[in-house]
Amino acid sequence: MKHWARAVLPLLAIVSMFALAACEGEQGPAGPAGTEGCTDACHTDNFQMDGYITAVQTEFDLTLHNTGDTYVRRGSTNSPQCSRCHTTEGFQYYVANGTETALEESSRIGCFGCHAPHSRADFSLRQGSGFALDWGGVNFDKGTGNTCGTCHQAIFLSDPTIEDIATPIGSPYWGAHHGPQSNILVGSGLWVFTGGAEYAASHAHDSGITNGCVDCHMAALPADGLAGGHSFAMLYRYHGGDHVNDAGCQGSSCHDGQDMTDRVETAADDFKNDLDALADDLHTLGWIADDLEHVNPSGVPANVDARGAVVNYLVLLEDRSSGIHNPTYASAVLAATVAYVQSQMPQ
Repeated sequence: MKHWARAVLPLLAIVSMFALAACEGEQGPAGPAGTEGCTDACHTDNFQMDGYITAVQTEFDLTLHNTGDTYVRRGSTNSPQCSRCHTTEGFQYYVANGTETALEESSRIGCFGCHAPHSRADFSLRQGSGFALDWGGVNFDKGTGNTCGTCHQAIFLSDPTIEDIATPIGSPYWGAHHGPQSNILVGSGLWVFTGGAEYAASHAHDSGITNGCVDCHMAALPADGLAGGHSFAMLYRYHGGDHVNDAGCQGSSCHDGQDMTDRVETAADDFKNDLDALADDLHTLGWIADDLEHVNPSGVPANVDARGAVVNYLVLLEDRSSGIHNPTYASAVLAATVAYVQSQMPQ
């Protein structure tokens, strides 16, 4: 054997030993040592129904969680809360610590935002327990849906509050910040007009669906379209038309055996028509901006009900379900808001 070979081969053996050790112990998954656990759980190139993650990744790749650019809103010293829902790292930090932190670098919400397979050796969710909604304080406890609800709730930008009418609204972004689906689902947080009754909130979508968001939006995929699973979509295109993923509706006793596409489309269209009419009235009054999606800061009167009407409209708009998440609550809020705004219209 060559002299150089005698020297190099022992070194290669040592390097190989360290490389294998890197997949064992605390750095590798619990259970089987070394790479066996990795390949059995996820990293296999052979198709198997359990643990083969390529299909899930393909579904997720098309979602706004993956394709959006809001991950750059990673927070700052004055507004660290942005990172909590816009970034994987910020969400991990919030779930672990209960507080938000600003980040110097960040990434889109991805697999490791919701799951921790390399440290837990499974796909259990980071956020499992119920929590009080930031706005309204009502408890949200929807099982696996708690992960979704942690971010998909209204975060009120409270400068000023609705009641603080002595302080002018200073930003077109004033109000309940995006993604208020959890508030609509459990019927909490929207403005009740002076002298008005509390809104009826009880609906089977809240009380009858164990895991909330997950049971509907992550239901079994339809055979001929992309919906459910890690696409999170309820609608899909098939033969040139939009269809509702019935698997997300038939998981409860309410809609078993029903074709939900026409039913959902009719209900959503009726709600959207009324919401569009409300937007026109608010714009005529000068309370919302020309894009119909933001506040007109100088146009809203210093009046709690006027401010409440704008917030109600924006939350119903940004819920993006046309009332479907909780038809009882959403329809009651919309009707009361329409009635108040119409009473303020010039005669």
